[in-house]
Amino acid sequence: MQHFNMTQAAGNRYNFPMKLGDFTARLTADILYPLLGAVNTMPGLPIRPVYYEIDVDLETGKVVGLS
Repeated sequence: MQHFNMTQAAGNRYNFPMKLGDFTARLTADILYPLLGAVNTMPGLPIRPVYYEIDVDLETGKVVGLS
């Protein structure tokens, strides 16, 4: 993706140079947002929680579904 100089952007009162980095899409939330500079983001949650796959084997008493 191309980087843009956002010096003339709305809300930039003091002409502070902002480098627009990449755009990130969160498809499950239907949003697209820009990253300004080096930003670390957190991963999203899965659609189906993993705890649905955890169970107890009634014959052996052991927990199954954990790796």
